[in-house]
Amino acid sequence: NAAYKYDATYGLTPRGTEQVVEAAATILDTEWENGPASPAWIYTSNFQRTWQSTLVLRQELGLLFSDIRTEFSGLLDPRK
Repeated sequence: NAAYKYDATYGLTPRGTEQVVEAAATILDTEWENGPASPAWIYTSNFQRTWQSTLVLRQELGLLFSDIRTEFSGLLDPRK
């Protein structure tokens, strides 16, 4: 059922939100060869939980809403 992924019943749980915040902290605390991590984009799907996770991650990483790329953005489409 294609509508399943848009059903708000299956949204991000409070524990899921905590896990995304923890993941964001890990990303920001990671040291790479050239210094700390600084993500530029978040690639996501339009599944309910994934989108909610993306919004939390975006906020925690300090990214703009325009830094989110969804599966409909065309950037990941191999036909282009």
